[in-house]
Amino acid sequence: MMKKIIFFAVAVSGVIEAHAAGHLPPNYVVSTSLPGFAAAIQTAATGSAGSVLFPSAILKKSNIYMSAESTAHGTYTLYLNYTANCGVAAYCNLGHFDVKPSSGPLTIYRNSTGRVMTHAVTLANGQKAAYTEGYAMADYWPPHLDWIAQGKLYSLTYSNAKKQDLLWMANHLTVFSSSSGGNS
Repeated sequence: MMKKIIFFAVAVSGVIEAHAAGHLPPNYVVSTSLPGFAAAIQTAATGSAGSVLFPSAILKKSNIYMSAESTAHGTYTLYLNYTANCGVAAYCNLGHFDVKPSSGPLTIYRNSTGRVMTHAVTLANGQKAAYTEGYAMADYWPPHLDWIAQGKLYSLTYSNAKKQDLLWMANHLTVFSSSSGGNS
């Protein structure tokens, strides 16, 4: 028996809609088409009661492979990598989507000169979020978007992404679940 990945759109503090491949912005790819997607969702689902949030589509920068880590209590990380066997190595990681329990507040990041790099933004559903632009400080810290909803911290990091791309991906989250199914 093979596992099937089932996905559907849900509301997370508001309305989030899934988009068909024909309605994607330029340079985006449907998440389910990424190599490693099914295995990554299954891994992430082991610690999250079987359901996993992830953007319905992501910005396509090169070949992208997915992997995941998961722990108990709904904590998981879905990785976007340049190579199939990257794991968590920074040199081959394009980005990641983290979900973990949190009661806040969101972290405000500063660069080495003290300049505030984090700015308040609002998601399409009215959810307050924090966008941190990419910056160098002993290493490159890629841009990321963080928000807290329903007692969880959501963090979307994507190397060299523009603010509008992070917002688009965060505004198009889909719940993916791993469930037993028939042969596919």
